[in-house]
Amino acid sequence: MQVTCTQKRLAELAGISQKTVNLSLRNAAEVNSQTRQRVQSLAARHGYRLNAAASAMRKGCFGAVGLVLSTDRARSAMSRLTQWAIETELRDRDTLLTLGEISDDLLIDPTYVPQILRRWAVDGLLISYSSEAPATLTRLLDHYHLPRTWINCKHAENCVYPDDWDAGHRATGHLLAMGHRRIAYVFYGGHNPHYSTTDRQAGYLAAMNRAGLTPQVIRSPERMVAPTILDFSRQWLRPTDRPTAVVAYSRREALPIAQAAAIEGLCIPRDLSLVTVHDEPVHDSGLDMTTMLIPVAELGQQAVAMLMDQIAAPSKPLPPCILKTTLSPGATCAPAYFTHRS
Repeated sequence: MQVTCTQKRLAELAGISQKTVNLSLRNAAEVNSQTRQRVQSLAARHGYRLNAAASAMRKGCFGAVGLVLSTDRARSAMSRLTQWAIETELRDRDTLLTLGEISDDLLIDPTYVPQILRRWAVDGLLISYSSEAPATLTRLLDHYHLPRTWINCKHAENCVYPDDWDAGHRATGHLLAMGHRRIAYVFYGGHNPHYSTTDRQAGYLAAMNRAGLTPQVIRSPERMVAPTILDFSRQWLRPTDRPTAVVAYSRREALPIAQAAAIEGLCIPRDLSLVTVHDEPVHDSGLDMTTMLIPVAELGQQAVAMLMDQIAAPSKPLPPCILKTTLSPGATCAPAYFTHRS
């Protein structure tokens, strides 16, 4: 059986004190470079590994944070750019990331949640529960003052999320400025509890009402599959008083609308202008789509920054960090072709 190499053993091999070994392994300036190099060479040769638990006890922290995901992936949807930004930001802060999926049963367990930082060996939690997070979890986190930041989730405090109301409002305003008056809002997601489904529509409605226009909301009662979406889109595009412009909730709605328009002989953007909301510019089907861009990278960066502030002062609630979307002009919007018939 191989014996684990310790700092005490390194001190014996080097003929120096254990304190000097410890300082050498931490590259402390008070130890000369020759001694540091000799100790580090011995450590590598004999397979010495830092005792993370002991280090954490000395420092009073683990130097790591946890990213909590639901076992139901649909409830923890996260852009790859957000996760990349989280990993990059933590690396710059010399902090490790532990990622794990947790069942709802554990997230509402009053014996598990208070111990989650110790069990995971982390100092705080990034929670990617974009919808239907257990209410009990929020109460337990508050009660035990556990450092946490909710990502893409709308809470009263300790959260970072995009301003989806503003996205819907500005997308509609962009079309209004082009002279469109028959503007529809389209969502094919059925019952989706994420706040963005109501906020984007609310922003659209506010812009239409302010302009004194009649809104047209086109929503499916349930989440539809691709062939059904295409047929449904063709149906509402056929009437002569169809919308001249559309604000699509997401890329999932925008693409079949563009396809249905082409089948019905409509030219985008001459006959139908189209704006959507997405994480990245949409270039599908040969269309450079006008898009309200969600700042997904900034979402990850700000979530890490907020969590670090939470770790420093766990009992101090932080106000939400609300991020604005930006308009990528694309090529799917044009001045209203049928404005004179509105």
